[in-house]
Amino acid sequence: MLSLFGPGLALLSAALWGSADFAGGLVSRRLPPVAVVAWSQGFGLVSVAVAAVLTGAYADPTGWVPWAVLAGASGSLALVLFYAALSAGTMGVVSPIAALGAVVPVVLGLVAGERPTLLQVVGIVVALAGAAAASGPELSGAGRARPVGRAALAGGGVGVARDLIGRGAESGTGVTL
Repeated sequence: MLSLFGPGLALLSAALWGSADFAGGLVSRRLPPVAVVAWSQGFGLVSVAVAAVLTGAYADPTGWVPWAVLAGASGSLALVLFYAALSAGTMGVVSPIAALGAVVPVVLGLVAGERPTLLQVVGIVVALAGAAAASGPELSGAGRARPVGRAALAGGGVGVARDLIGRGAESGTGVTL
């Protein structure tokens, strides 16, 4: 039954993720990025805790908890770096560079012995080339190095967080909120 809602949930997730990044970047121009991340992550933690109580998921095995804590720490640090980069740089440069963090789980998967199909390799190359090309026109201007460096570190942190989430999912219960 849930698979029928998959595409809709994916679109909702993408819309929420993108709007949260946009809003967080705007707010980070007025408030310290650490404060913005603390508020957003605090709200997320409360939301997940309520969902866990309502679904009974809190009583399930907890092998995923260490992975979740590490992913949360990596993701939170990455968000602070991302918002700091957005507050000092151009969104058209910062966002595509941060998106290149998707290479981290790909590399970790390859190191772990995963072998993508030819179609998957083509998809990976096209996606990464697109993200790099998206920042090219604005990056060729008078860009500052600090936002670009922060964006790259943010992307790496998000990539690590995504890998850790995957590891946690492998040791989880299969219950999704």
